[in-house]
Amino acid sequence: MRLLVIYRHFWPDSPPYATMLREIAAHLVRDGHDVTVLTEQPSYKVADRAQNAARFEAVDGVEVHRLGRGPGRRIAALLFPVRALWTAMVWRLRGRRFDVVWTATMPPAVNGLGARGAAWLLGARFVYHCQDIYPELQVFAGNWTSSGLLARIVGWIDHANTRAADRVIVLSRDMAQTIQARGIGAKKIAVVNNFMLSDFEGPPPAPAAKPEGVFRVIFAGNIGRFQGLETLIGAARLLDDGSNRIEIMIMGEGAEEAALRRSAQGLRNVQFVPHRPFRDAAPTIATADLALVALKPGIYRAAFPSKTLTYLGLGVPVLAMIEAESELARTLLTEGIGRVVPYGDPAAMAAEIRAAADAQNNGTRNRVARYHASHLSVEAALSRWSALVSEVGAA
Repeated sequence: MRLLVIYRHFWPDSPPYATMLREIAAHLVRDGHDVTVLTEQPSYKVADRAQNAARFEAVDGVEVHRLGRGPGRRIAALLFPVRALWTAMVWRLRGRRFDVVWTATMPPAVNGLGARGAAWLLGARFVYHCQDIYPELQVFAGNWTSSGLLARIVGWIDHANTRAADRVIVLSRDMAQTIQARGIGAKKIAVVNNFMLSDFEGPPPAPAAKPEGVFRVIFAGNIGRFQGLETLIGAARLLDDGSNRIEIMIMGEGAEEAALRRSAQGLRNVQFVPHRPFRDAAPTIATADLALVALKPGIYRAAFPSKTLTYLGLGVPVLAMIEAESELARTLLTEGIGRVVPYGDPAAMAAEIRAAADAQNNGTRNRVARYHASHLSVEAALSRWSALVSEVGAA
């Protein structure tokens, strides 16, 4: 089949999905498909914008077409679907066709709208990969009201995207239920979670040193308003007994970083580490004894914290600050590969961290390794992608 992936970021751009797309696309080429990626010059971070990748190239057998960078970050993100639609129109006039057009959900709604239009122009089936679900994500987070103008506009567009899609792909059963609540039939929805990223750049750097006898808890990722990391700082304050037995490491950057640093001032057991590309961050993450994922209440119904897969892939047990009824919480507890605490409760988090530090040799890491190998490996995810593409093509 002839597959067209439309997404603004593709390797060597640095967001995780850009690298994941490379791996999935290359796998589908090995399956015998003709895969084309329509993307943009690297632009995710300042360092990415310093790169100038080839406008046209083959990467692992994938045909990559890169548009020039748009103006600014937000404007460029909004313009990319329009530019992609225009490119599809040009290809249509030149007689080029595809069997499947596939995109993901950033920027919300409009990316799906542009790819949906491209699929219509090119006479292709449309696959919508929901890394998160808008406007539900913002409504569940309390940032938008369901009756507000923005939520209604985004909802109208994205409900149309999911109705038009031949297949909607989500990351969890919780997210599948949210899509079903839109009136989308279960047969149209596929659950295919993400996977730990591969390293295409060679040997990684050395990890950050961990003193002997120290129990390291790490958070690695975006320091944003959805994570609620002030609870971690509150727990660190309760754990700061001067013994240096438990260390809290926060790796990343984001809108809430400055406020979080101010809150952590004076704490001897907290250290901040700048954002690093995955290949640079992975060795340090692997030294942790416990890794935090945190979502504000309700968010699990519209998103899945994909850093969970990285943590488990690196052999690190997970501490999840998430509702007990979520699929993630149930999996961690049932499989014995992590711990769960309620949102916004520093005392409960501190207690779980202490308990984990006291039980370091209880076989949790072995269970993590076995579960990841059997359920979350790259091979398992790529096999599901192969089956999914075959199903869409046969429909």
